[in-house]
Amino acid sequence: MEIVSQNKIGRTSIGIFKTEDTSWGFAEFLKREDVIIKRSSEILPQDALTIRCTMWRNDDKDIEAGQFSALTDIKVIRRSFVWEIKDFSNLKTNKQMSVAIRSLWKEAIIILNLFLCEVKYSDEVISINVCASDEIIKCLTLTFSIIDVEENNVECGKTELLSDQLKDGTTFALQISKSEITGNKNYLKKDCLSLRCEYAFSTGSISEEIENVLNFGADYRKRDYRNRIKT
Repeated sequence: MEIVSQNKIGRTSIGIFKTEDTSWGFAEFLKREDVIIKRSSEILPQDALTIRCTMWRNDDKDIEAGQFSALTDIKVIRRSFVWEIKDFSNLKTNKQMSVAIRSLWKEAIIILNLFLCEVKYSDEVISINVCASDEIIKCLTLTFSIIDVEENNVECGKTELLSDQLKDGTTFALQISKSEITGNKNYLKKDCLSLRCEYAFSTGSISEEIENVLNFGADYRKRDYRNRIKT
């Protein structure tokens, strides 16, 4: 099995040898962070992951060679909104400002709580707690940007959370402090902080289909994969 990328990296193999109750091989997987963040441009073109899987027998019996192409489409909901925090310069430590992301039926499915945490040198870090009341959400990504007085977006934080983290609630810090915001005259308009929140989540809803099947016959390019693996 291999993950197909522009640089042809990320080869992995699983269960190369398999009997009735045993399989073994090499398990060298890419980390999720590498796929989604560090190497997303080369591994996820157009946000699509391509995996090539090769299977064969090792008992010298003939099989009919073929090629299958399959497509799995994961439904992702993408939205954005502007979160206005008025009287920002007077926001006190541990005072929460909350906003709810609601479904089409007006139910609160994700709750965001913004608050300040005092750290070293009396600076205050802007933290956001995220929790989801709907267990159907499997994965959530959040991107926060400050909308300055000239309507430019200045990214200040990004995170990805899985279902177990959402259920228990997770807190992360924005990459900017209160003093950095109040010290920049372009970030506050009439002492109001405007945060653009872009979010995307998957409920695990998918569609699957076999796109193409090619049969090459039993004599098509017989290979001794056992010798190939040893080398």
